Parts: sequence; structure tokens; C-alpha cells
Amino acid sequence: MAARINAGDVGRGDVFFIDPQAIIVDEKLNGRWIPHDGEAVEDMAKSFEAEGQLQPVQVRKVADNRVQLVLGYRRHRAALLYNQRHPDSPMKLKCVVVTVNDEEAFRRNIVENKQRAETTPIDDAFNQRRLREEFGWTDARIAEFYGMTSSYVGLLKKLLTLPTDAQLHVHKRELSVQAAAALADLPAGEQKQALASRRPGESLSKSVVKQVREKKIARGGKQSRSLAEVRSFLEGLTGPAERPQVKDLCDLLLEYIQGRLADDTMTQRLSALFPERKQEEQGAA
Repeated sequence: MAARINAGDVGRGDVFFIDPQAIIVDEKLNGRWIPHDGEAVEDMAKSFEAEGQLQPVQVRKVADNRVQLVLGYRRHRAALLYNQRHPDSPMKLKCVVVTVNDEEAFRRNIVENKQRAETTPIDDAFNQRRLREEFGWTDARIAEFYGMTSSYVGLLKKLLTLPTDAQLHVHKRELSVQAAAALADLPAGEQKQALASRRPGESLSKSVVKQVREKKIARGGKQSRSLAEVRSFLEGLTGPAERPQVKDLCDLLLEYIQGRLADDTMTQRLSALFPERKQEEQGAA
């Protein structure tokens, strides 16, 4: 027997045609940090005008046999826009009624958005927090559900500590997850400074990573140095003109630290690199 709801007419099977105004919408069930923008809704409304509604939305029954939106937030908003423009011939939304609780409704929304590639890392971070706090999911379960590593889930969790403007950069894909997570290690004042200090033509991610490293190094934090930073430091002490072999020394030190050179080989190559040192030792002898 077909489901009975106080919202609209029944089509084939359990497909209903419902006035979009009669559908309850709870944005908390929408797995997006920021709802679809006006352009996306406009495109969908134009599609309704040209092709009609091709895919039904999903709704669920709530109190008094009313219905609440589960999937299809953009289609719902587009239908409202369509009806504003066509008051003499308004459309009804094609809906399928499903039986789900809050957790399942939210999970379905996440899955649909993932399949449509319509979520960003910030969307994922906020959705994962809700799965943890409201539905008791563990990080391991979240990682399995999303197909992510547990370490990446941890990075997304760090994004939630950032100010809104930094999160917006991640949402717009202007700042990578890794750069944003590094930024989260800085105090709030330094975060703002790092975001505002980008050089012309430099990517925001590259700029932030560089500044985070510099700030950690400056305050003596545990931050490994790159070969380029070691070379720059040594050149600052000796001057590249006075010591043209500084680059070769840095490369040699790196090979030795990585365990790619035996002690006797290191000694031989140092002697070849600094022949004056060997001459001094022989003279002293």
C-alpha cells in the first residue's frame, strides 16, 4: 500500500508530487557548510524550465504526516525560485518518501554530496564533527565511511579550530588542508598575519606553509630544516662568494645524515672538497 502523507498527490508507486512550500527543511541535515550559491540554484531552475525535474528528491514523514527534506536541497530551492517566476503555473516537486531517522537522513545526504563531488574539506570537517558529537561515531568509523586515513580525519578536525576567514579559504580551495592544518598550530594573531602576508603571484598555501615554518623556527620550535634552509644559513655566515663549495658541503652533509655515506667515504670527500684543510694538517704534522 502506498504511503499516506498530508502534502501532495500520488504518482506512480510511492512517488508524490508536492508543493515545495509544504516541505519542511532542516539545514542541519544538509551536509554542506555553506548552502548552494545563487548561481547553482539559478542553473537548476533553468533546467526545470527546459527539461522539467529529472530526478526526484527524497523526503521522510514527520509529525502530522507532514514531510521533511532528506535529499535534494538545491532542487528544492530551485523549485521555490521557479514558482516565484511562474506563479500562474507553479511546479510541484517529484518526491520519494523514505523511512529514515536523523542519523540515516544525514548520512544519506553526505553520501549523495560525495557522489556528486559537491563537498569541500570544510564541509567534511563539520559533517564529521556532527557525526561524532550527535551520533557517537568514532574517528575510525568516520575514516572507514569516508574512505580516508585516520590521520587525514585528524587534519580535518584541526580545521575546525581555525577562524572563519581561514576556513573560507579552504572551502574555496585556495588553501590546502595540509597548509591550513599547519596554520592551526599558530596563535590566533600569527594566523591572521600569515594569511595576510602573501607575496604577489604566490599561492596562499605555499605562503602560509613558509611563514608557519619561519615562525616555528624563530621561536625555537621543533621544526626540521630543509637543505635550502641549511644552505641559506651557512651562506649567511660565510658568504657564497667566499665559500663557493657551500652547496657541495650541504649536499654532502645531507647524504651523510641520510646514511648514504660511510665514515671513511665522508672523510675522503671532505678532504677533496677542502684541500687546504688537508694541507694545513700535513704542515702541522
